[in-house]
Amino acid sequence: MNPHIAKHGRSFKGAWEYYMHDPKSETRERVEWAMTCNMMTDDPDKAWKVMAYTAKVQSRLKEASGQVRTGNKAQKPVMAYSLSWHPDHDPDKEHMEETALQSIKELGMEEHEAIIVAHRDTPHRHVHVIVNTIHPITGLVNTTPYSQNRLSKFCGAYQKQHGMDYCPQREENRKKREEGKNAKYRNPVISEAWASSDSGQSFAAALEEKGYKLAQGRKRLVVVDPYGKTHNPVRHIEGIKTKDFNARLADIDRESLRDADELAKEAQAQHEAMKRELAEKAPALRKDFGDAKAKPAPDLKAEFDKHNGNLATPKNKQKTEMQHSKAAEQKPLRDKFDEQLSRLTHAHKIREATTRRELQEYYRLWEHKEQINALEQKVNGASWWRKLFRLNRKAENELSSLRFSFDNMKKRYNEQLRSLKNEFSNAEDALRKQHGKPPKEKTTKLSQDHDKASNPTHEQERQKRIAYIRDRQRQRQTRGRGRGGGPRNE
Repeated sequence: MNPHIAKHGRSFKGAWEYYMHDPKSETRERVEWAMTCNMMTDDPDKAWKVMAYTAKVQSRLKEASGQVRTGNKAQKPVMAYSLSWHPDHDPDKEHMEETALQSIKELGMEEHEAIIVAHRDTPHRHVHVIVNTIHPITGLVNTTPYSQNRLSKFCGAYQKQHGMDYCPQREENRKKREEGKNAKYRNPVISEAWASSDSGQSFAAALEEKGYKLAQGRKRLVVVDPYGKTHNPVRHIEGIKTKDFNARLADIDRESLRDADELAKEAQAQHEAMKRELAEKAPALRKDFGDAKAKPAPDLKAEFDKHNGNLATPKNKQKTEMQHSKAAEQKPLRDKFDEQLSRLTHAHKIREATTRRELQEYYRLWEHKEQINALEQKVNGASWWRKLFRLNRKAENELSSLRFSFDNMKKRYNEQLRSLKNEFSNAEDALRKQHGKPPKEKTTKLSQDHDKASNPTHEQERQKRIAYIRDRQRQRQTRGRGRGGGPRNE
């Protein structure tokens, strides 16, 4: 699997029109399927509008989430990249979706809005991913540092996990990058054919030995591989320019070369026919393999019966069959429970984010915090003689009142979020009870202690209120004194 990252763009509509349609057309023949991520809509035709609106209200999102509003606004929030499988690898839709979501998580944007589009206009299966680099809740921008290296490592791990070795050059390029050298993918067949030839005829013959063919493209000579994909040979030959390439291939009669598009279609048709033939033979091969696998080894079976004769009783066999049948019956119920729990969790996350945004807009805690910080700086930064004669008592009274109001608002803010969390917990327990699942474990002692520390008891609230009243009484006592701070002259 190979990744390719396009340049960041400004227009979500432009990206949607390009990836959701055929080139320079309104048709969608090359689009196989499309899906959305982290959005309230499942329609890709509406998703780009949601992403564009998120980018438009970036500053408001920062303000609502309590983030610092400084910094430049994202000029190019559209990130697009593709993941391409080898033509011999034919993954299904579920596998492609899962792999695309894992790649988004690898870039650290699993909470960002995205559109995933699968195309079928090439011999190899591939998906295009359009991601909004602006977070839909915080408004912060993910600059996606080292995104090419991240995706390259992800694809390398993917190949090792699935036992594939379609791109051995990836490991070589990774070692070159670690040594500080420039690394670029080059098709080894084209590079070796060029290195082993000294003329155009020998170059074409070396390519044909590997199943590659030299053809006439629209503007230049190109190479068509056995899967029907066209390559610009100059890009795969190190240290060679177009002028040098054309000079060596001067002995090639370009009029006798076939058209690249025709060769590509022919190669694609042959590859598809071979895949269909293998698919037709697959059931018979599986049956032969299963029959061979099902034949037990007599000696091994006798040895097993000798040492474990008491285990292979009819009663144990019946018990094992009952367990297997029970597990098979419970599988649809487990799948149904997992699906309902996933929907419930997703709805809770959306509701929590919406409620948090509404509460932040209502209480505007960040504005009160800024006022408190400004007053603290004013009071603490006053000169010593103003502190001595208490000339800032008005600012001190206002600061004390603001602190008390801020604590109360923060308490109500946390209580509403906590009630929403408890409601979700009750709904989850009810769902588990409905499916006969054990209740979810409660929070650990550490989290309980944290809750106790963050939620003061009634006695703590009472002592805090008493301290506030005493502070106000002292402030009122000082109001009768003279401006100099000393006792009034009788």
